[in-house]
Amino acid sequence: MDLIARCIHTGQWLFRHRSYLPLLIIVPGLLVYTYADYTVPPIDEGAYEWFCVAVGLIGLGIRAWTIGYAPAGTSGRNTKEQIADRLNTEGPYSVVRHPLYLGNFFMWMAVAFWIGHLYFFIITVLVFWLYYERIMVAEEAFLRERFGQQFYQWAKSTPAFFPRSLRIQSSPFSFQWRKVIYQESNGLAALFLLFALLDGIGAQIQHPLHPHPNNLLYYLTALSMLLLIGRKIALKRPPT
Repeated sequence: MDLIARCIHTGQWLFRHRSYLPLLIIVPGLLVYTYADYTVPPIDEGAYEWFCVAVGLIGLGIRAWTIGYAPAGTSGRNTKEQIADRLNTEGPYSVVRHPLYLGNFFMWMAVAFWIGHLYFFIITVLVFWLYYERIMVAEEAFLRERFGQQFYQWAKSTPAFFPRSLRIQSSPFSFQWRKVIYQESNGLAALFLLFALLDGIGAQIQHPLHPHPNNLLYYLTALSMLLLIGRKIALKRPPT
């Protein structure tokens, strides 16, 4: 098997398991956060925590923007096989070819920033790049075969991951809030749960006798969980 075919094969396997494999970095991250020394900038701890939350929400916002304008049969959470009824080239897809993974990058970085260890941050960036690069190669191989010249023209003018400009081609589709809530309520709850866990660990480490957790963060975590529960009750089937 040549190198390109091997990358595509590996990317297809990672694509099928992409919902769970990123969780594997959380365990070493918690160990680093618990036992290693901090290397975060010397700024107010509370301000730094909210900076991390903001980075994570930027990532979630990019994902919501992408999913909200994506038509049915594209940009889904399918894991068994690649699906694309049409080639998305408008909206966020006119800025980068993989906006969902750009959103994921910000979410990963939010956690890496919070853990606050330089080496862990560097390792996280490298793992992210190796992981998603293989998936992107596999996805583009599928799109190239399915859409041919249309894909080549789009790829020629649109960067894969890092935006070259913010000139956005408007989407012909209406924004679908129901679809965003259905697909991203899990991610919102998971992000805030992880932040709350990190905040609780940090409070115990720094003030073991009198910990001072970030209560507002816990309130937001509870709200995200209520949104998730409400979604599961109200939207039992995915919107189309």
